[in-house]
Amino acid sequence: MSHTSSVKGDVVLLYAHPSVQHLARQIESLCDKGLDVVTSNGVVSGSPPAPSSLPESPAKRPVVKQKQFQRAYSLPACFAIDTTSRAFLKARHVEFRNTIQWNSFADGFPNLFIEDVKYMAGKDVIFIGSFHSPAVVFEQLSVLYAFPRYLARSFHFILPYFPTGTMERVDTEGQIATAKTLATLLSAIPLSAKGPAQIIIYDIHALQERFYFSDNVIPRLETAIPLLQRKLAFLEDENLAFAFPDDGAYKRFHLLFPDEEERLIICAKRRLEGNKRIVTVKDGSCPCVLFCSNFLSFGYIECNLCMMPHPTIQHCCTASYAL
Repeated sequence: MSHTSSVKGDVVLLYAHPSVQHLARQIESLCDKGLDVVTSNGVVSGSPPAPSSLPESPAKRPVVKQKQFQRAYSLPACFAIDTTSRAFLKARHVEFRNTIQWNSFADGFPNLFIEDVKYMAGKDVIFIGSFHSPAVVFEQLSVLYAFPRYLARSFHFILPYFPTGTMERVDTEGQIATAKTLATLLSAIPLSAKGPAQIIIYDIHALQERFYFSDNVIPRLETAIPLLQRKLAFLEDENLAFAFPDDGAYKRFHLLFPDEEERLIICAKRRLEGNKRIVTVKDGSCPCVLFCSNFLSFGYIECNLCMMPHPTIQHCCTASYAL
């Protein structure tokens, strides 16, 4: 837990589930160094809007040799910010608090305790969660409901992955859209002193899922695509094309590539019995292909099969989740 005796300015308290505490420590460290963790619109996640110093992606990317594309994933994901933004972060010091006891009773149900509720009162609070397993959802919901009731001035919940997002509709009578179920549970987070809790989710499966949440919370649906664009602005080859594993991915992400329509490739997905799929190239071709999707399993592993008959084509994948 960080000390704050020598820190001036307003403190933002950062809590995290044990599975993502390493991420919380990284965020605290980056903020202390004057760096910025940005969302798709250049705003610090979990904080009021700060001046953005990130330039827009250049209209014309510099041409580099094709072999340099192999190093596209070696750049840092954070960028230095200007003096004004540094002053903003200094005034909004982020402090990671490892003060939640995540214990269990003998029957397996959670036995939770927040040690610093008096220190929390009147401060802005951020909680980073992870719903990677149904077994950890209930304990985190219990904590989420408690923060506003312990007088947090404002509350932000960062949920990088919305696990039930792919079950967002009913195709046959009897199916249950569990995306709506989870959204209903999150919508029960109480109001804080400054109003509804904000729930930040990255690359949710379907944008219309924002309407599954009630007016009691504010869902903020962000995307990691701008981070990819900033990297490729300096590293990609003019022969690089952007491929989408299905029509859904194309409809979701192609608007983020407004100047690249001629270099977009669309794959077609046909479902078979069970969980089997056949992927074929529907439109487009290029000697170097970057697959863009929110899930790695379908975004690359299955699409890789349709690339096997074309060994001369270089291909790789970018995905928000390694699932």
